[in-house]
Amino acid sequence: MALILLPLKPLYLFNIHLIIRLCSKLTQEQLGELVGVKKAQISRLENSTGNVTFETVMRIFNALGAKLNLNLQM
Repeated sequence: MALILLPLKPLYLFNIHLIIRLCSKLTQEQLGELVGVKKAQISRLENSTGNVTFETVMRIFNALGAKLNLNLQM
């Protein structure tokens, strides 16, 4: 697997999705087709220029074969 260097910034869900997409060697268009959204929506998500629902994020992770675990402690 190739090493992918990304600019240093907080690791948000869209950063994780981008890393997985690049490692999977999928284009934004291919991922959009798997998820059922347009390429533009994937691009906005990766560039932090649009709002995205948690449902869409989960659909993206499912399409990429990734598993997301959330742990809330109070």
